[in-house]
Amino acid sequence: MAAPPSPPSTKPMMGGGIAIFPLEKQTQISVVAVSIAFIVLPTTMVILRLISKRLTHRGVDASDYCIVAACAISIVSVVQCGVGLHNFEIIPKFGYGPIVKFLKVLVAQQLLWAISLSLCKIAILLLYARIFTTRGMVLFTRTVAGFIMMWTVVVISIAFFICRPLSDHWSLDLKNRSCGNQTAADSTMGFLNIITDVAVLLMPVSRLWRLRIEIYKKMALVVAFSLGILT
Repeated sequence: MAAPPSPPSTKPMMGGGIAIFPLEKQTQISVVAVSIAFIVLPTTMVILRLISKRLTHRGVDASDYCIVAACAISIVSVVQCGVGLHNFEIIPKFGYGPIVKFLKVLVAQQLLWAISLSLCKIAILLLYARIFTTRGMVLFTRTVAGFIMMWTVVVISIAFFICRPLSDHWSLDLKNRSCGNQTAADSTMGFLNIITDVAVLLMPVSRLWRLRIEIYKKMALVVAFSLGILT
């Protein structure tokens, strides 16, 4: 007769094993619900975008795959890493393994977030450059695109080099970790990201507002162009 399964260890674990967390807490459900909501809406936009590309015989944009992958990792972090639960609820039942796993997933999330976000913005800028062909607009889109690419390189560099060795990202020995100021880095990169968001969103507004059409048509065009940020 097979021995009954052993209860979850209460001893600290530094990685191994897979712990599946049932969605019992409201905080867990909220994280999953937000993840699903913000994948359904962009996916709908992406499908419409793919249809338009098919009609115009254009290739698939890599940003679409990155967005799906980023959301998938977010959901994995909830069901396997205990996101939405407090540490004191996880450690007694499952040890430190899920926390270590979450910290590893967090590194992958940072990379996918930066790449997918940048690809989306650059795709929008390329659209602007095709529609608004004036020299000033093309130069502005290229400048913003260059800044976004540099921002992406910096974010990826931070993910790889702010902790040396890389394994210190998920080390729980806080006294002996060799990491830079992650909070300051995240705040700076987040602020610069907001600036590029605003620049990309407002870039076509002045051009659209100069069109000699009814005001409601101008508003409709502004809203239509703003929808691009969803992808």
